[in-house]
Amino acid sequence: SQQHTTRASHIMSSEDATVSLQTVGYSPAFPNCNQTKHCWVNYVDFHRCVKHFNTDGDDSRCVEFKKNYKSLCPAPWVEKWDAEVENSVFPGQYGAKDEVTSHH
Repeated sequence: SQQHTTRASHIMSSEDATVSLQTVGYSPAFPNCNQTKHCWVNYVDFHRCVKHFNTDGDDSRCVEFKKNYKSLCPAPWVEKWDAEVENSVFPGQYGAKDEVTSHH
């Protein structure tokens, strides 16, 4: 059994609140050291979750996916993907932003 260490760091958000990030724990779905796919899946799942719950800016129901991808993914990747999401050209399979409809 492999032992995994957890590192915590603190960053300042745009609201000047301290956010604690921790490295994601072991997942049997991602047994290898290369966490690239784990990063990608959590990023896509976060956006899929936001679309599903149509959170209108409140991503609290999807916070675990966000914490995971923020911990796993290099910042330049996230910045690139965020720009692609904003421009509706992100290649992930969760649907374009403008496809989100409200469920009343």
